[in-house]
Amino acid sequence: MESNTVDRRSVLASIAGASAVGLAGCSEGSSDPEGSSDSEELGERVPNVVMSYWTDLPPFSPAQEKSMGPWKSMFEQLGIAMEEKPLAITEAVQSATVDARNFHICNWSAAGTPRRLDPSDGLVRYTVPNAGVAGGANYSQYTNCEYTHLANQSTRITDEDERRKTVNEAFKIISEDSGVITQSNIPVFGGYNKRIEFKGAGTMNVQTHLWHLRQSEVKDGENVIVWASTPGSLQKINNPAPLSTAIRSNLIWSPLFEYSPEGELEPCLAKDYEVSDDLTEVTVSLRNDAVFHNGDSITAEDVAWSLWFYFNNPSYYYWTANPPWDWEADPDYGFAEVVDDTTVRFHLKEPYAPFMIPLSLWGILHKESSIAQGAEENTQEFEPNDPFIGSGPFTVSDFSSGEIMRLEPHPYEHPVSNPSHRANLVSFGDPTAMFEALVSGSVDCIPGVNYNFVSRIENEDHLETYIQDGFDVLFAAPQQSHAPFKFKELRQAVSASLNRREINAIAFGGNGTIEMADTLFVESNPWHPPDEAVVRHTEDPTGEPEVGRQILEDAGWGWDGDGNLHYPQEADLDPVWPDGEMPSPDDFPCIDEEGNYVSN
Repeated sequence: MESNTVDRRSVLASIAGASAVGLAGCSEGSSDPEGSSDSEELGERVPNVVMSYWTDLPPFSPAQEKSMGPWKSMFEQLGIAMEEKPLAITEAVQSATVDARNFHICNWSAAGTPRRLDPSDGLVRYTVPNAGVAGGANYSQYTNCEYTHLANQSTRITDEDERRKTVNEAFKIISEDSGVITQSNIPVFGGYNKRIEFKGAGTMNVQTHLWHLRQSEVKDGENVIVWASTPGSLQKINNPAPLSTAIRSNLIWSPLFEYSPEGELEPCLAKDYEVSDDLTEVTVSLRNDAVFHNGDSITAEDVAWSLWFYFNNPSYYYWTANPPWDWEADPDYGFAEVVDDTTVRFHLKEPYAPFMIPLSLWGILHKESSIAQGAEENTQEFEPNDPFIGSGPFTVSDFSSGEIMRLEPHPYEHPVSNPSHRANLVSFGDPTAMFEALVSGSVDCIPGVNYNFVSRIENEDHLETYIQDGFDVLFAAPQQSHAPFKFKELRQAVSASLNRREINAIAFGGNGTIEMADTLFVESNPWHPPDEAVVRHTEDPTGEPEVGRQILEDAGWGWDGDGNLHYPQEADLDPVWPDGEMPSPDDFPCIDEEGNYVSN
């Protein structure tokens, strides 16, 4: 079986090209001579900035929308008019992923999923090979080769001290460049019915691991816990979406290793593992007592095929990361070798520090039934529900797309977690309806609610609230493939001027932890950089617009008589690379003609 390959320079180019047309005429000022200064010292007027935010993903959407006011005020203080552009998350992610150029900056959120306990995901995502139409989820189109080298080197370093030093060097570069503009962490607010003994919330966002559905217990009433979920997470059983990963890999399937609610990596279907001296082979021993929901033993064959299947379909299972697998190691499953019934060996071309992340992200499938249900023939249409044979603590007893998933405990025994109750996951698109369902008793637990609901939950005698600090991140992704955010000084000025304290108060009731340095690693993340490893453009959480204006003035920007910001006179306003293309190796020597990374 061969690795699936993608033409990186052509993938999704048509989507990007179709979307970019809308930005060109969004500004009145950019072509209005009445809005320009007669002074020969100023260049063109900076256009109206289009800033988007997500509309349909609690708890992130309410926080993003609420923060738009402070963003608009900040831009006005810099002499820029801002237009809001609400988008569904799928459209926003697709647009940013392929550099569609239908907004200039987007309010963004990164869920504190287990894979972000390692820095590789947050670092490598923002490297040059992932920019443009490559589809590599470089959401801000940040392109810096020095940073790209450090980010890639950090995945190959296995000594923790040396690795942390390299990671911090990368942090210093992206924070100085304001490649992303960080605002704060995102505290998670939720509520539950007191008939439930609520356990397993831990320190990570419950939506990313769902341990509470495994560990909580029913004290009164029917022995079922009803959990309010988002519509997108229940579209399919075979759903690769980010917040569906917890359902896949923590409830209905299980991975080889998994993160505890406190973020500790622990064995699940695996018993233990060994790493070769040259760090290119990982040998995993399976538990002898692990069985699928139909009673079949979970074998190395199932494991090897499952991991091969996920990584051979990266366009669908797009959270697989990109380890340097040795696809030539095994004639059947490429990088995954079946040693015996309970032993599987994974082969890498070179050392890869976060090798445990892919082994903890995806649940192990039942090979025989999955192939019979069309997994290899049509991955996107594959839906394992007739019958459903999983490997997790729960099995699916009933499923209605976009509405409800009913779960029963594993009919035999799970090696790690054996809940004593049933669980129903019910879809809610409206936060108010979700809250009302909690009050009425039709659901037992709601996640990720707007902060405004907290006091209303506290006023109900039969309900209890929970608040998690977590390391979910609220940040902005300035689109750096084109003006105006191709200019580093504008990004730095925005970071210096933004009132993060006001955003925290409006969005989170002051419960968030403000982050002044422009990295994606907030204080609660174990890889949060020390002070000396970052550059902050202000130390004032209320923002310093006068500092931002000084940064711009020092770089040759200026204002006309009406207070409108203008580019420097000689500013090159051409895009960094043409619309619908990728960065060029002529400008970025850390990539080749196909957009692949070239080491220094």
